[in-house]
Amino acid sequence: MLAKAHEGAQALDEGSRPGGTDENTPVNGNLWLSSDVDLDQVHELTPSPGEKREAAPDFLSGGGQMGAHMRAHDWSGTPFGDPASWPQSLRSALSICLGTSFPIAIYWGEELALLYNDAWSPIPGEKHPGALGRPGREVWPEIWDQIGPLFEKVQATGEGVWQEDQLLPMRRHGYTEECYFNFTFSPIRGEDGSVEGIFNAVVETAFRVISERRERVLRVLAERMATARSEQDLFEIAAPALAGSSADFPFCLLYRLINEDTAELVGIAGIKPGAAVAPPVVRLADGSAAWPFGRIVETSAPEIVPGLSKRFGASVASGIWPEPVGNAYVVPIAALSQPTAIAGFLVAGINPRRELDAKYRAFIERAAGHIGTALANARAYEDQRKRAEAFAAIDQAKTLFFSNVSHEFRTPLTLMLGPLEDSLAQADRLPADERERVVIAHRNGMRLLKLVNSLLDFSRIEAGRFQASFEIHGPCGVYRGIGEQFPIGNREGRPFVGC
Repeated sequence: MLAKAHEGAQALDEGSRPGGTDENTPVNGNLWLSSDVDLDQVHELTPSPGEKREAAPDFLSGGGQMGAHMRAHDWSGTPFGDPASWPQSLRSALSICLGTSFPIAIYWGEELALLYNDAWSPIPGEKHPGALGRPGREVWPEIWDQIGPLFEKVQATGEGVWQEDQLLPMRRHGYTEECYFNFTFSPIRGEDGSVEGIFNAVVETAFRVISERRERVLRVLAERMATARSEQDLFEIAAPALAGSSADFPFCLLYRLINEDTAELVGIAGIKPGAAVAPPVVRLADGSAAWPFGRIVETSAPEIVPGLSKRFGASVASGIWPEPVGNAYVVPIAALSQPTAIAGFLVAGINPRRELDAKYRAFIERAAGHIGTALANARAYEDQRKRAEAFAAIDQAKTLFFSNVSHEFRTPLTLMLGPLEDSLAQADRLPADERERVVIAHRNGMRLLKLVNSLLDFSRIEAGRFQASFEIHGPCGVYRGIGEQFPIGNREGRPFVGC
């Protein structure tokens, strides 16, 4: 019957794994089985009408799937022994554990053997349900150097401990994983007042801790790139900003497309220049190139590059982690001015202690999007600077032109005004009508000379060789000057302008 019960526990476990059904089938009152369990196994666990079977202790009733596991479990080979002999302190603590939806585990006895509820069962990952009833040191050998001293402290002092966002590198899904937890270790006292076990309440905070860290990386990246005024400045800023979080970017490479077939390395961090993973130039048409930029240009989609150690013939260090980087994620950097065009590529090393899931990929793609936006801004600034330089050159040419033209105007005017002034010096010898025409010609010539001089003065001001001095004048003087050019009204006794 113990063998059959153990087989039933294995069948129960299938429904507690990720992707299992949440629908349960009641069997004999308190025993609940996952709906995908083989019914033959259910019948094996169900006593026949003529068979007598010892009922499970009341403190193991309920508890969902873990309660069913415990009722079906063979405890004879564990440090706990027969549940009927368990002390009241353990029974009470386990009853609380199974009756709550908060993740709770109990470490009991000198070996700190493990009991836990449904809410806690995802924490050990693939170690569930085999972790049930086993000593804590066997369940968590990879983190025992961190949690072992905490257990010892609680056992020795009888005082609980609290850890917030504690990094515990667990190996629960086939690789060492970066995990963070808020947890407590609280003493469970026996009938004699001594610490017989430890009550563990825990919440995994990896999602929040890693999300906040990634948001900080993107914020720092955007802030630093905002100061870039050229493409080269941008790439030199972006790569170190990303690699500043080596937990998410063990290494970072930035490539810029310089033509349809060639990408050049313009930013590098986390890797020494000259390494095999960071070639200075990548030919897109080369099928054996270090990075698959050619395929990415054709598909305009990111690509995962696995097996870096085999691909480049050497392991790629991951910075803060002892494991080498195994994979990279290559994301195109879009040219925002041309939505279908690609301006470059971001090659990001993947944290060997985190799965490259949808959130991780979205984070790297957002970083590439920030770089694309900053690149478009840098190019717009560069174009604006070039236009300003072109306008300045045109303005300088205009100033030089007007300066030369003004000089050319003054020469003939001087030659014209000279004879007119000589004629006016002998005005008494001229007939009245001819003298008036000479006066008018001289007056208009002087006005034209004044305009030429003003033009020359403005060209000097624009060239920075002349300081203007402005004065306020009323409109009467302007109107009077205009009227003096039309003396016909004065001849008839009617002033052209009255002011």
